[in-house]
Amino acid sequence: MEDNNILIMDKESKEFLYKYLDTLNLHDCKVYFTLASNPCDSHLGVIAKAEIECKNAKFHWILKTAIQNEEYRLLLPISSIYYREIYAYEKILVEFARIQEEKQIQHPFKSYAKYLTSSFIPPNESIIMEDMTQWGYQIEDREQPLDYNHVKLVMREYGRFHALSFALRDQKPMLFEEISKNVKEIIFNYPAYLKGFMANVISTQIDRVMNALDPVQHHSAYQKCLKFKMHAIESIRSSVQASVAGNYGVVCHGDCWTNNILFKHSDLTETKNPSELCFIDWQLAQLGSPVLDLTTFLFLSTNKEFRDIYYDDVIQEYYNSFSAFLKELGSDPEELFPFSVLQEHLKTFSVFAFFRVIQALHLLLSDNENIPDFKDTDFNDLEFKENETYNTRMREIMLDFDRLGYEL
Repeated sequence: MEDNNILIMDKESKEFLYKYLDTLNLHDCKVYFTLASNPCDSHLGVIAKAEIECKNAKFHWILKTAIQNEEYRLLLPISSIYYREIYAYEKILVEFARIQEEKQIQHPFKSYAKYLTSSFIPPNESIIMEDMTQWGYQIEDREQPLDYNHVKLVMREYGRFHALSFALRDQKPMLFEEISKNVKEIIFNYPAYLKGFMANVISTQIDRVMNALDPVQHHSAYQKCLKFKMHAIESIRSSVQASVAGNYGVVCHGDCWTNNILFKHSDLTETKNPSELCFIDWQLAQLGSPVLDLTTFLFLSTNKEFRDIYYDDVIQEYYNSFSAFLKELGSDPEELFPFSVLQEHLKTFSVFAFFRVIQALHLLLSDNENIPDFKDTDFNDLEFKENETYNTRMREIMLDFDRLGYEL
């Protein structure tokens, strides 16, 4: 094998890819590696594009490999996170595809990349999948809020995706129970995560939100934020426990922000009307309320102007899509997840979205040079620079939480 020998992937990851090519009887290939994302966007490892030229074939793949930073691997359960994505591709999405085939669904949910293979050997956990950009999919600008057509498409697809969990629980309860046992939340149940460094980050970011509010003008929102600070970790941990969602729990995508959704436009000259999308990065997939996906996506990927006009509309769009698809799958949405329950969940489970927003929005809005490269970071020295756009967005999000009556 030949490659362009640039320091993107480590030796072990390259060898893993070469061995996979051997299993396909593809030899004497040339492999060209390029970064698939900015290093600062890939907090759990390296994501590379692999362009492979063989004698009679050419392939475009993505190779994801785990972060090597020992301190980071102590902070987060990296092996479990990579195994979760492997399980999502090898089990969950396979079973979702199977039930759709059995029901002869004409337009099945398949908004995910084609998985090829994986290696689960710490600390070099790796996954290979198709590069969806070769089919015209692309990532939107993470610093810009999404417009109505993009948001509507995402909400429709989350509705169809979540409907599959309800159908499986209703029609194949033993299978769904097996899957449920293997997708328990892994971050907040990891002892090291909410101690020390991350606990300080949460407290610091809540302080920044409070500093963006006027204690008098925004009295109600300020008081809600102040109370949240006193029990933040307990509230967040409770919201992601599958037992709290009960029979309304679904397999959640888990990491719902702009960088993890690729859009395809049938007319490349008209980028405001996406025709398809692809959810990527299933490393945080978990069992929980559907709201964990919905409000995380909405508050990270839209601005207040959008939410003031369209928030109720896109929530209804989600439920209409969910309801129609669940009926097509042969189950009753009014019995399994009525709209009134969704409204209750929006109030009680959106606290998770608030946590994800204070954690991720700063990175989403920062220039690349202002984002720490976590692969080489001393976490004791980690600082986030002031960002006025972040302060404005967080103030607006906090005011929306207060207006909507969402609990913190």
